[in-house]
Amino acid sequence: MWFRRAKSRNPMALSLVKVGAFYEAVGLDAVLMVEYCGLNFMGSNWEVPRAGCPEANLLQLLRLLVDGAGLGVAVWEELRSAAGEYGSRSRDQKQRTFSQLVTPENPAYMHGYADSSSDRDIIVPTLTGELAAAGPCS
Repeated sequence: MWFRRAKSRNPMALSLVKVGAFYEAVGLDAVLMVEYCGLNFMGSNWEVPRAGCPEANLLQLLRLLVDGAGLGVAVWEELRSAAGEYGSRSRDQKQRTFSQLVTPENPAYMHGYADSSSDRDIIVPTLTGELAAAGPCS
């Protein structure tokens, strides 16, 4: 269900949905991840291709898809439930929210950096060439 909703919101972008401690894609999006990122297909249901990566590899995956392949990626995050942490099993369906559309024009994924105490490096693109030399107000 979440995969269809994610794809309908950004049909031209590859959709990555957080499922527990992984980011997963299905269908053609999974095939593109396998092709451009060197991943293996997940699961045994070959009717619907699935691929994914652990959350620790998300930035590397985004670099390969956005910078390397020139694709746009819509990232959906799983919200923490009041009952427990990520990956905990419950009867309630987990809630997910659209986080960011990462594209070659906007390649920095910023989710979690504003309120995070982690030491992850932020790679923010900078202006180069003639536009930077001209200055912001020229």
